[in-house]
Parts: sequence; C-alpha cells; structure tokens
Amino acid sequence: MNKFKQITNQGFTLTEVIVVTFVIGIFAAMGTPNFFGYLANQRLNETNEQLYGVLINAQQKAMKESSAYTVALQQDGLIPQYKVYPKQTSVNTIPNSPSWQDLAKDTDKFNLVLTEGSKIIFDYQGKIHPESQLKTNEKIIFAFQNDSPAFKKCIIVKTIFGYLYTTSDDNCQ
Repeated sequence: MNKFKQITNQGFTLTEVIVVTFVIGIFAAMGTPNFFGYLANQRLNETNEQLYGVLINAQQKAMKESSAYTVALQQDGLIPQYKVYPKQTSVNTIPNSPSWQDLAKDTDKFNLVLTEGSKIIFDYQGKIHPESQLKTNEKIIFAFQNDSPAFKKCIIVKTIFGYLYTTSDDNCQ
C-alpha cells in the first residue's frame, strides 16, 4: 500500500471559466430585450383591464341607480386618467367632485389615444347615451409614446347596447 495519496488538481481552468462566462453573457443579452418587452406588454394589459373594469362598473352603476353615468378620460402629461360622475351634472358643478384617478402605476411611457372625444356616457339601461362622445365601433387605445415595442391594447364600444370588449395590436388600428 502506498502511504502517499496522489494529489490531483480539481477545478476549472481560467480559459474554461472565461468561455462559460462569455456564453452566459450572450444568452443574457439575447433574453433581456424580450423580458423588457414582456414587462411593457404586461403594463399595457394592466392599464387596459383597469379601464375596462371602470367602464363596466360605471355601466352597472348606471343600471343599478337608473341614472346616466359619465366616464371622462384625459391624459395628464403621459399618465392616462379617468373620472366617473352622474351625467346630469357638469364635472365642474358636482359637489365634492371626484378627482381624476390615474389608470395605472408606472405609466411614464403610455399614450392614450381616443378616436372620438373623451367621454363615454351610459344611460339608465347601460346603453351608450346619444350624447356620448364615444360612439359605437370607436376605440380607446393604449400604446407606448415611442411605439417601441409596438404593443397596443384597446377597448372597443361595439354596440349601442353598451357591449364593450378588449383587443390588442392589429385590431386597434
């Protein structure tokens, strides 16, 4: 029996470590733009779904209270905002007028595009009121200010009965 054990070098050479680090760096560089695009798309989804919920709630409130309700939209800088109030009163004359609510957090790059007007009015039956600025087959579109990546989300007022639906990208043209 040999009293001395053979000592072997274990580990990686510097060249192997550099090559593996380089390959990992390439994969990370390829995946980063996709990840940021994914995050941007998720933020647009969140904003679109939030406004869709606001519109549906206003429509249900109009039916529940048998009174017309208005959802007003505006863009404060690059932040889309909304306000919900009864139709029969002007925004400026409502006692304790509701304040403008931001649609989503972290919206420094969003652009709100309204095809016609900035108000949608639901009558007491939840239908689109004749005085509504947003009419049938018109869209509320969310997109990025610089269109890069070119994600778009929108809400379309489909019928006079107040049917709303959300869609994205090519359907938002």
